[in-house]
Amino acid sequence: MKRLPYWALSALFAACAATPYLSLADDDNFVTIVITASRVAETADETMAPVTVIDREQIDRSGSRTVNEIISRVPGLSVTNNGGLGKESGVFLRGTASRHVLVLIDGVRIGSATLGTAPLRHIPLSVVEKIEVVRGPRSSLYGSEAIGGVIQIFTRRSANGFRPQLTVSAGSHDTHEVEAGISGRNGGNWYSVHASGIETEGFNACNGKNSSCRDSAFPNGYDPDRDGYRNRSLNLRGGVQLSERVDLSSGLTLSDSDTEFDGRSQDESESRVRTLFVKSGWSVTDSLHGSLTLSESVDQSDNFIDGSFYSRFDTTRRQASWLNEWGLGNHRVVSGIDFIRDQVDGVIRRFGGTTNYNVKERDNTGYFASLRSTLDPVDLEASVRLDENEQYGNKTTGGLAFGTDFSAGWRLIVSYGTAFKAPTFNDLYWPGWESPNLRPEESKSGDVGLSFKGKNSEVSINVYRTKIENLIAWAPIEPGGPWAPSNVDRAKISGVEIGFQTTFENLDLSGSLTFQEPLNDSGGNQGKLLRRRPKTLGFVEVSQDFDPWTTSLILRYQGKSYDDAANRTPVNGFGLVDVRLARALGQDWSVEFKLNNLFDKEYETVRGYNQDGRNFLLTLRYAPR
Repeated sequence: MKRLPYWALSALFAACAATPYLSLADDDNFVTIVITASRVAETADETMAPVTVIDREQIDRSGSRTVNEIISRVPGLSVTNNGGLGKESGVFLRGTASRHVLVLIDGVRIGSATLGTAPLRHIPLSVVEKIEVVRGPRSSLYGSEAIGGVIQIFTRRSANGFRPQLTVSAGSHDTHEVEAGISGRNGGNWYSVHASGIETEGFNACNGKNSSCRDSAFPNGYDPDRDGYRNRSLNLRGGVQLSERVDLSSGLTLSDSDTEFDGRSQDESESRVRTLFVKSGWSVTDSLHGSLTLSESVDQSDNFIDGSFYSRFDTTRRQASWLNEWGLGNHRVVSGIDFIRDQVDGVIRRFGGTTNYNVKERDNTGYFASLRSTLDPVDLEASVRLDENEQYGNKTTGGLAFGTDFSAGWRLIVSYGTAFKAPTFNDLYWPGWESPNLRPEESKSGDVGLSFKGKNSEVSINVYRTKIENLIAWAPIEPGGPWAPSNVDRAKISGVEIGFQTTFENLDLSGSLTFQEPLNDSGGNQGKLLRRRPKTLGFVEVSQDFDPWTTSLILRYQGKSYDDAANRTPVNGFGLVDVRLARALGQDWSVEFKLNNLFDKEYETVRGYNQDGRNFLLTLRYAPR
C-alpha cells in the first residue's frame, strides 16, 4: 500500500502471530447478535462485514459521556468537535466524510436532508442499549449514504421482571446530569421508559484562530465567553406478543437541546431530534419470516445571533420498510422494499429579508435482495439494490463477499461493494445557487479481513481500499464570484485496521489501531490529505477488577490532519490519557470517578476550536442486577 508505514504492517502481523498465546476471559454461553450488517439477526461470527458492537456494559464501564466519545474507539473512525458538548461534530469512517455515514436509531434513518449529516451529538448516551458500527459500503442493502459504513443505535430494552434505574452525575464546568428509567418484561410483553437531562456551562468554544467564529465586535477578535449546552431526552419502547407467530413493537426517541457556540452569523441553536416507529413481525413458517415498519424521523434546528432569529432548517423523513427472510437449508434469502419521503423547510435571513427552498420534497423507493449460502467451509454472500429517486433517477448498487474458516479459530473474508450518496437539498436547491443537475457521489470498495477468535483470545485485521467519484464540492462559479456545488472531485482511500481484546487473569486489554491514507485524487490538490482526516488513529483501554474496585486507563491518539483541502492549515496530532475508578456499593449501587485529559493537554480537532483540558465527572448509579 502506497506510503503505508512498513513498521505498522510488521506490528500488525506480529500481533496476529502472538494472539493465540494470549488469555481472554470467555463466557461460552454468551453470543453477540448483530443486525445491521445484513438487516437480519445473525451472530457476530456469521457476519460477512467488519462490525464493532458496543453493548451497555461496555458503555457503563468506559465512563463515556457521549455517543461520539464511545464510538471513537472503533477501528477506522475519528471524530471532530467544534468546542465541547453539543457543538458541531464530524464522524469520519474509513476516511469518508460525515455525509457518507448512514445513521439509524432502532432501524429508523435519521439526519438532515439539507446538511446531509446526522446529529449524533444530540443523542444522549443514557438511552442507548447497544451500538453496531459496520465498516465499509452497505448501499446494496440501505441505499444512499452508506459509503463509509453504517452506525445503528439500539435504544434501551428490558430484561425479565421489573427494573428501576437511576444515575446522577456532576463534574467540571458546572456539569449536572440525571437519568432515570424503569423497564419490565413478562413473557413476550415488555416496556422500557427512560428520561435524562444534562446541563453544562461549558468553556469557550473558539480560540480566535478560525475566521468562521471571529467577531470584530470583541477586542481579541472572538467572544471569550462560556458556551453552554442543555439537553432533555425521552425514550419509550414496548412490545406485545399478539400470538405465537406475530409480535408488535413501537418506540419513541425525543431529544431537545440548546447549544451556545461562537460564530459570526449564528451563536446559538435550538434543536430537536425525534424518531417514532411501529413494527410488526411475523413467522409464516419456521424458515419464513417477515416484518413491516412504519416510521418517522424529525431533525429541526432554529438558529440565532445575539438572541435574534437567523435561520431555521427542518427535515421530516417518513419511511416504510417491508422485509422478508427465507431460510432454505444452507441458503438464506433476504429481500425487501424501502420507501422514504424527505420533506424540508428552511428559512434563511439574508439581505434584509428571508429565503426558502424552491423544492421541498422528494421520494425514494428502494428494492433490495441478498443471498447467503453456507457451503462448508466456504460462505458466499451477494446483494443488490435498485433505488428510484424522483430527483436524480435510478441508481443500482451491489455487494459480494467470500468467507472461509481455514484453520481452528481463523477466518478470512474478502468483499467488494459499490455505494452512493444522493445530493442534499442544500446541494441541489440552496436559495440563490440552485444546481438541480448534480449526480450522486459514487464509490467502489474492496476489503480483505483476517480474524482469530479462540476461547481466550480475539484479534482482527482489515485492509481496504475505496475510490469515490463525482464528489460534490462547493467552489466559486468564477473568480471572486458566488459559490455553487458541482461534481468535480475524486478521492482514493487506503487503510489498515486492527482490533484486539485480551485478558490476563483479571486484567482486560482492548484497543484498535488504524493506518490510513485518505487522499484527494483530483484537481490542484491531488495527493493531498482529505480535510480533517488523520493518517493514524489509536485507542487502548486497560481495566482491572479487584472486588469491589475497578480501575481503567484509556489512551487515545490521533495523528496530524489538515483543516483545508490544500493542506496549508495543519491541526497537530495529540495523545490523551483518561483514568476511571469505580467502586461497587453493595449489589445494586456503584460510584465512579472519571478524570479525562489527565495531563491537561491543549489540542484541537478542528482548527480554531478549543477542546476540554483536564476535567472530571463523578457518577452515582443504581442498577439492580
